[in-house]
Amino acid sequence: MFLTFHFGVYDILLIAAVVCMGTSAAYIKNPQWKSFILLLPFPSSLSALAIGKPVDSSFIIGLFLVPLFFYIIRKLYDGMGINIIVSIIISALVYCLIGFAVFRILHDSMTLFTSSFILVNIFALFLHIHKPRTQEEGYKSTLPVYVKVPIIAIVIIVLLNFKNTLGGFMALFPMAGVVSAYEVRHCMNAVFRQIPVMISAVSCMFGTCYFLQDITGLYWGIIASWCVYMILLLLTKKAWMSGAE
Repeated sequence: MFLTFHFGVYDILLIAAVVCMGTSAAYIKNPQWKSFILLLPFPSSLSALAIGKPVDSSFIIGLFLVPLFFYIIRKLYDGMGINIIVSIIISALVYCLIGFAVFRILHDSMTLFTSSFILVNIFALFLHIHKPRTQEEGYKSTLPVYVKVPIIAIVIIVLLNFKNTLGGFMALFPMAGVVSAYEVRHCMNAVFRQIPVMISAVSCMFGTCYFLQDITGLYWGIIASWCVYMILLLLTKKAWMSGAE
């Protein structure tokens, strides 16, 4: 049976983390803080532990799809006037289909990982240069918690059952974004300004884990990668704090 609904400790922690992130981001008015929380890598690191397999190139290649997810939503909603819920569903399906197709043919190697790492950071630099400059009005959710929490939990539970067919693409999927994209539909520029910093920081995070995991194991590799992430977060404070005052 394709959907098993058998969850371990890390699966449960992942569900709890994403529910907390998605809910808290929705009820914060400031667009920069909203998008900052939305893009924190708690789900990706917990997903890596839930998958229980070594970090591979899919954890880097998946970063190319994160801005695509939000771009499709913006294009459909703002550009074509399609309902925001429908836009989110279409974008999520596109992400999963691309992730599934690429993961099936992916043959991991040091060369692929290194080249993917370099290319995704060039991509992040390109996005940073061309990021939107317009500041938007803040927006706080009016959707009740008792509605939001079950929706987020259901989305993550479904995704967890595809973790072995999506690999790192599942880990990089903007899980909190599926529901929170509804909340940030009025301030998508803030999300796009945060994405380049997130891509570079998370790529370095999983790069650290990739090179340490054979020595330390996956768990301690993730811990070490978070240390790297926090250092990079401090070094890039000016970039992600812009407009967050």
